[in-house]
Amino acid sequence: MTRYEPFAHLVGNSATLSPVHARASSGKQASPTTRKPGPPASILVVDDDRVLVDTLADWLEDEGFAVHRAYDGLHGLALVNGDAPDLVLADITMPGLNGIDLALRMQELGVPIVLLSAADAPPNMVPETPFLAKPFDIEDIYQIIVKTLSRKPADAAKSNGH
Repeated sequence: MTRYEPFAHLVGNSATLSPVHARASSGKQASPTTRKPGPPASILVVDDDRVLVDTLADWLEDEGFAVHRAYDGLHGLALVNGDAPDLVLADITMPGLNGIDLALRMQELGVPIVLLSAADAPPNMVPETPFLAKPFDIEDIYQIIVKTLSRKPADAAKSNGH
Protein backbone atom coordinates (compact mmCIF):
# COMPACT_ATOMS: atom_id res chain seq x y z
CA MET A 1 0.00 0.00 0.00
CA THR A 2 0.99 3.60 -0.48
CA ARG A 3 2.04 5.75 2.46
CA TYR A 4 -0.25 8.64 3.29
CA GLU A 5 2.51 11.21 3.76
CA PRO A 6 0.59 14.13 5.35
CA PHE A 7 -0.52 11.81 8.16
CA ALA A 8 2.75 9.94 8.66
CA HIS A 9 4.19 12.29 11.29
CA LEU A 10 1.10 11.81 13.46
CA VAL A 11 0.52 8.10 13.12
CA GLY A 12 3.98 6.61 12.87
CA ASN A 13 6.03 5.08 10.10
CA SER A 14 3.50 2.43 9.12
CA ALA A 15 0.84 4.90 7.95
CA THR A 16 -0.79 3.60 4.79
CA LEU A 17 -3.78 4.38 2.68
CA SER A 18 -6.91 2.37 3.20
CA PRO A 19 -8.29 0.54 0.16
CA VAL A 20 -11.04 3.17 -0.10
CA HIS A 21 -8.51 6.02 -0.01
CA ALA A 22 -6.34 4.26 -2.58
CA ARG A 23 -9.36 4.12 -4.91
CA ALA A 24 -10.06 7.80 -4.29
CA SER A 25 -6.44 8.66 -5.07
CA SER A 26 -6.68 6.78 -8.35
CA GLY A 27 -9.56 9.01 -9.46
CA LYS A 28 -12.38 6.57 -8.66
CA GLN A 29 -15.18 7.66 -6.37
CA ALA A 30 -14.75 6.48 -2.79
CA SER A 31 -17.82 5.48 -0.83
CA PRO A 32 -17.51 5.23 2.95
CA THR A 33 -19.38 2.72 5.01
CA THR A 34 -22.64 4.23 6.17
CA ARG A 35 -25.12 3.03 8.75
CA LYS A 36 -27.98 3.23 6.26
CA PRO A 37 -28.52 4.28 2.65
CA GLY A 38 -28.28 8.02 2.28
CA PRO A 39 -25.71 10.57 3.34
CA PRO A 40 -22.22 9.54 4.44
CA ALA A 41 -21.60 8.65 8.05
CA SER A 42 -20.74 11.63 10.22
CA ILE A 43 -17.72 11.54 12.51
CA LEU A 44 -16.77 13.98 15.26
CA VAL A 45 -13.03 14.18 15.96
CA VAL A 46 -12.21 15.51 19.46
CA ASP A 47 -8.64 16.19 20.61
CA ASP A 48 -6.76 19.13 22.09
CA ASP A 49 -4.01 18.55 19.51
CA ARG A 50 -5.25 20.80 16.69
CA VAL A 51 -2.83 19.37 14.15
CA LEU A 52 -4.04 15.83 14.83
CA VAL A 53 -7.71 16.86 14.65
CA ASP A 54 -7.27 18.78 11.41
CA THR A 55 -5.12 16.13 9.74
CA LEU A 56 -7.38 13.24 10.76
CA ALA A 57 -10.49 15.21 9.78
CA ASP A 58 -9.01 16.08 6.37
CA TRP A 59 -8.18 12.41 5.75
CA LEU A 60 -11.67 11.29 6.82
CA GLU A 61 -13.23 13.89 4.53
CA ASP A 62 -11.08 12.55 1.69
CA GLU A 63 -12.53 9.12 2.52
CA GLY A 64 -16.03 10.55 2.03
CA PHE A 65 -17.15 10.92 5.65
CA ALA A 66 -18.91 14.04 6.94
CA VAL A 67 -16.56 15.34 9.64
CA HIS A 68 -16.92 17.78 12.52
CA ARG A 69 -14.01 19.02 14.63
CA ALA A 70 -13.72 19.87 18.31
CA TYR A 71 -10.55 20.87 20.12
CA ASP A 72 -11.65 19.93 23.63
CA GLY A 73 -14.15 17.65 25.32
CA LEU A 74 -16.64 20.36 26.27
CA HIS A 75 -16.84 21.63 22.70
CA GLY A 76 -17.24 18.04 21.50
CA LEU A 77 -20.10 17.43 23.92
CA ALA A 78 -21.80 20.65 22.81
CA LEU A 79 -21.59 19.54 19.17
CA VAL A 80 -23.06 16.13 20.03
CA ASN A 81 -25.92 17.75 21.93
CA GLY A 82 -26.64 19.92 18.88
CA ASP A 83 -26.57 17.20 16.22
CA ALA A 84 -25.33 13.75 17.24
CA PRO A 85 -22.77 12.23 14.85
CA ASP A 86 -22.72 8.57 13.87
CA LEU A 87 -19.35 8.16 15.62
CA VAL A 88 -16.99 10.10 17.90
CA LEU A 89 -13.20 9.70 17.85
CA ALA A 90 -11.77 11.24 21.03
CA ASP A 91 -8.46 11.55 22.80
CA ILE A 92 -8.45 10.50 26.44
CA THR A 93 -6.22 13.23 27.88
CA MET A 94 -7.77 16.66 27.30
CA PRO A 95 -8.29 19.66 29.52
CA GLY A 96 -11.78 20.30 30.85
CA LEU A 97 -13.90 17.29 29.93
CA ASN A 98 -11.53 14.37 29.32
CA GLY A 99 -12.14 11.49 26.91
CA ILE A 100 -13.24 9.05 29.62
CA ASP A 101 -15.98 11.40 30.83
CA LEU A 102 -16.92 12.19 27.23
CA ALA A 103 -17.17 8.45 26.48
CA LEU A 104 -19.45 7.90 29.46
CA ARG A 105 -21.72 10.71 28.24
CA MET A 106 -21.70 9.25 24.70
CA GLN A 107 -22.78 5.88 26.09
CA GLU A 108 -25.69 7.59 27.89
CA LEU A 109 -26.69 9.26 24.61
CA GLY A 110 -26.24 6.08 22.55
CA VAL A 111 -23.47 7.59 20.40
CA PRO A 112 -20.59 5.21 19.62
CA ILE A 113 -17.12 6.44 20.54
CA VAL A 114 -13.57 5.26 19.90
CA LEU A 115 -10.97 6.42 22.40
CA LEU A 116 -7.48 7.37 21.24
CA SER A 117 -4.44 7.77 23.46
CA ALA A 118 -0.67 7.67 23.56
CA ALA A 119 -1.08 5.27 26.52
CA ASP A 120 -0.19 1.68 25.71
CA ALA A 121 -3.11 0.05 27.50
CA PRO A 122 -6.79 0.71 26.92
CA PRO A 123 -8.68 2.26 29.80
CA ASN A 124 -10.98 -0.13 31.63
CA MET A 125 -13.20 2.66 32.94
CA VAL A 126 -15.49 2.64 29.89
CA PRO A 127 -16.72 -0.90 29.14
CA GLU A 128 -17.20 -1.95 25.51
CA THR A 129 -15.50 1.16 24.14
CA PRO A 130 -13.00 0.58 21.32
CA PHE A 131 -9.49 1.91 21.97
CA LEU A 132 -6.65 2.73 19.61
CA ALA A 133 -3.16 3.63 20.80
CA LYS A 134 -1.30 6.55 19.22
CA PRO A 135 0.59 6.52 17.00
CA PHE A 136 -1.80 4.45 14.93
CA ASP A 137 -1.80 3.00 11.45
CA ILE A 138 -4.22 4.52 8.96
CA GLU A 139 -5.62 1.10 8.12
CA ASP A 140 -6.19 0.36 11.83
CA ILE A 141 -8.23 3.51 12.41
CA TYR A 142 -10.17 2.96 9.21
CA GLN A 143 -11.01 -0.62 10.20
CA ILE A 144 -12.10 0.37 13.71
CA ILE A 145 -14.33 3.11 12.23
CA VAL A 146 -15.95 0.67 9.79
CA LYS A 147 -16.40 -1.98 12.49
CA THR A 148 -17.91 0.48 14.97
CA LEU A 149 -20.26 2.03 12.41
CA SER A 150 -21.42 -1.36 11.15
CA ARG A 151 -22.10 -2.54 14.71
CA LYS A 152 -24.45 0.30 15.63
CA PRO A 153 -27.63 -0.80 13.75
CA ALA A 154 -27.56 -4.26 15.34
CA ASP A 155 -27.09 -2.74 18.78
CA ALA A 156 -30.02 -0.37 18.22
CA ALA A 157 -32.24 -3.23 17.09
CA LYS A 158 -31.39 -5.23 20.22
CA SER A 159 -32.23 -2.34 22.52
CA ASN A 160 -35.56 -1.85 20.74
CA GLY A 161 -36.46 -5.52 21.23
CA HIS A 162 -36.14 -6.53 17.54
